[in-house]
Amino acid sequence: MRLTNIEKELLIAKNEQEYADTYNSLNWITPENIEALLDERESILAKLRLHGVEEGYNATKLDVRTLSQGCRHCAEGEWSCLFINGICNASCMYCPTSQMEKGVPTTSTLDFPDVNDYIAYLRRYQFKGVSLSGGEPLLTFDTTLNYITQIRKALGPDIYIWMYTNGILASTDKFEALRDAGLNEVRFDIGATGYKLDGLKTALGLIPVVTVEIPAVPSHFDKLKVAVAELASLGVKLINLHQLRLTPHNLPRIADKGFTFLHGTKVTVLESELTALRLMLFNLENGINLPVNYCSFPFKNRFQSRAARQRTSAEVAKSYEEITDTGHIRVLAVKGQPEAIEALAEYLSSVKGFAGKWRLQYPGNNITLTKDVLEAIDTKDLSVNISYYNTAFLPQISYRNAFVEVNLTAKRKIVVEKMTLIKELELTPDETQWLKQLLTLAGVEKELYLRELIANRIEEPRKQLWVKISDCEVVMHGLADYF
Repeated sequence: MRLTNIEKELLIAKNEQEYADTYNSLNWITPENIEALLDERESILAKLRLHGVEEGYNATKLDVRTLSQGCRHCAEGEWSCLFINGICNASCMYCPTSQMEKGVPTTSTLDFPDVNDYIAYLRRYQFKGVSLSGGEPLLTFDTTLNYITQIRKALGPDIYIWMYTNGILASTDKFEALRDAGLNEVRFDIGATGYKLDGLKTALGLIPVVTVEIPAVPSHFDKLKVAVAELASLGVKLINLHQLRLTPHNLPRIADKGFTFLHGTKVTVLESELTALRLMLFNLENGINLPVNYCSFPFKNRFQSRAARQRTSAEVAKSYEEITDTGHIRVLAVKGQPEAIEALAEYLSSVKGFAGKWRLQYPGNNITLTKDVLEAIDTKDLSVNISYYNTAFLPQISYRNAFVEVNLTAKRKIVVEKMTLIKELELTPDETQWLKQLLTLAGVEKELYLRELIANRIEEPRKQLWVKISDCEVVMHGLADYF
């Protein structure tokens, strides 16, 4: 889905700020070659569709027919990734973060040095899948084994558990122990070992599901084409290709590789996406029985982030507030003269179906309400405003925002904070009508309607705020724009 110019300008400014002095030295895509590259991508996508791929998750995943069970739990927002440590024995040029501190098991900024607290967290949020990552989980093997053992024992056979590894420390006795502990799947980063498959072969026949998960590195395409036939013959179930991303950590190692960088919420590598798509097509055209899942950055940014917000927003949202499709909290309010608000409150009190969907806020000149209540009232003599909030787990109370404490166990609490993104954007009468229309729509219709407003119908000074509204209301469709 094409972004409007104002959306692109805001993202470019954000990227320029993040990379500061190095920004101008990076090889950004140029206006002259955007259309040709988009045409190339569309050509590959068209060929993939002829092979019967089934797009899913707003077309951010291009073939959902043969996703692994772990990938499905991730896509459905039912997955917790536990970083069992922060150390690694490989030195992959594409690694996005430093891997120099052992640390303690961590997920979503929360530390879980006690496995029983983590199990309580998994129960609280009804996760169906758990992955153990790092760092390198085999570097702290006893901890990794203990967490898998205790999770399986506590949550039974239905929880799906998988582990990521570079395979350098792979051994038969380790995988036998992991199998006996209840590990369902192991995912190998074969790029970390120069596409050598020794570690992976050790797991075959021991761990029920063996898969490969690596970034799609453009210069590795020929190696990948050779590897996929052997992986398929060995019985590997899936190859999961990530879009290569630029970070401040890996910038010194990938900035001079000749890659073309794309603007966006995060900076990504254009050729990485095309490499993943080409490998998907190569496998289908050559009848190689190894499904390829392209895990695009738009999928991660939209669906993984959404799932996290949905969990935390549910902890803090009031009955008269609403959780949007993106997992943010939307707060609508009407303001007016005290007598008008008093009369409205009296009317709303008389409507049985509105119970719990509105609240008179003191000192009494505004009412917070849900979208269906707003739709049902006459706002002619009232002003309408809208606010949005982000939510997140925090390791401790910051006292800067509204928060709740969640008791996981008798000894362990976690914190959810509610942080303001847009505060009381007051709407004109026309904007109120646009908003009412927007809130009746869903999916692509909602996205297109917002884009039309941003591009054409909103006064220039307010467009940036409406762009932010789109981020809080719509899970966008399609792969990333090239700009």
